[in-house]
Amino acid sequence: VLKLSAELGVLPNDMIPSLYNALSAGIPKENVMDFLATATKAAKAGVATTEEAVGALTTVLNGYKLPAEKAQEVSDALFTTIKNGVTTMPELAANIGKVTPIAASLGIKFDDVAAAFAEMTKAMGPNKSAETGTALKALFADLGKAGSKAADNFERISGKSFPEFIKAGGNINQALQMMAKDAELNNLRLFDMFRGVEAGNAALILAANGGKGLAGQMAEMANKAGATDAAYRKMTQTLDFVKQQLMSMLSAGMIRAGQAFANALRAAGPALLILGKAFANLDWSRLGNAMMNLGKTVAPSLQELAVELGRLMQAIAGASGHADKTQNVLVGMVDALTDIAKLAQIIVHTFDLLAAAIGFVSDPLKKMNEDIDKMNFLGRLIFQPWKTLKGIIDEIANIALTA
Repeated sequence: VLKLSAELGVLPNDMIPSLYNALSAGIPKENVMDFLATATKAAKAGVATTEEAVGALTTVLNGYKLPAEKAQEVSDALFTTIKNGVTTMPELAANIGKVTPIAASLGIKFDDVAAAFAEMTKAMGPNKSAETGTALKALFADLGKAGSKAADNFERISGKSFPEFIKAGGNINQALQMMAKDAELNNLRLFDMFRGVEAGNAALILAANGGKGLAGQMAEMANKAGATDAAYRKMTQTLDFVKQQLMSMLSAGMIRAGQAFANALRAAGPALLILGKAFANLDWSRLGNAMMNLGKTVAPSLQELAVELGRLMQAIAGASGHADKTQNVLVGMVDALTDIAKLAQIIVHTFDLLAAAIGFVSDPLKKMNEDIDKMNFLGRLIFQPWKTLKGIIDEIANIALTA
């Protein structure tokens, strides 16, 4: 869905409900993504929502008991209707279902239904799709229902029922022309051969001018292949589509990032729970006391070290005029720095031990509490090198000052 969303310029949140609607309408799982791609293109090209396009396609597919693979053909028929009639995808989605059940039951091809819809909306003008759907339903019902006025008239004229005529290869245009000629021969109006106003008006529109208009629409339907893609390509050249596609790509990317983060969090969950439990049960009082003791132990040593370093600097400054004395001081400094390096290694090693101790182990709580105890002797561990270093610095300073 995310890939399709980014490719076709539809936000994932708008596409996901359409996916569920398609599955609910009976589109098989193995075909649903191809179906959704067709519906989305139809929606984009027809300036409709994906849900409206899904509704129109599934209405026809279900009405005619067609497999999902026929969605592209149905979509092409709908776009040929839009191209040659005066209707829209949202209007077709809302009204085509009025006609398809009865038309399918009579054996009328959907292409012929779509052609009739296009011709009627072309004649009736904008915003007449609802009236067209109702009129076509009435027309087919009157012709197909045994004992109705139009059905009796047609059977008298053709010698067979309308469903039989269709089954034998006839079409709605041929049937209406047969009835129009009979009405003319008997000084009647074609309108009078139907029971109701809606059915009569539909017959008049479709049979007008010898049925040339309907015949032309049916010929267009024969060449409908590619109508959806052609309309879609035209839409992709607009600035609005580019903006929508960019927003869809960004939205899909953010969703993928969120999914990746969620997966990582789920993977780390058990370890985080262990660590959280360990910290929740840690003896923070003992840890605080250990840190305080460490500070008390180290602070005096650091203060004394600062004093001794000051004396050392004074000694170096006083010996600057005597090369041999300066050399002795420098040798002492090297030794002192060597001890400082050793001290740094001890400190780093100590903290490495502490870091390892609080790692993700099978029993981190026990390990942490043990290392709190280790911190209590950390002061002693550090104090001894400081004491040694203090003595070295003191000795160097004395040599320099007395030299």
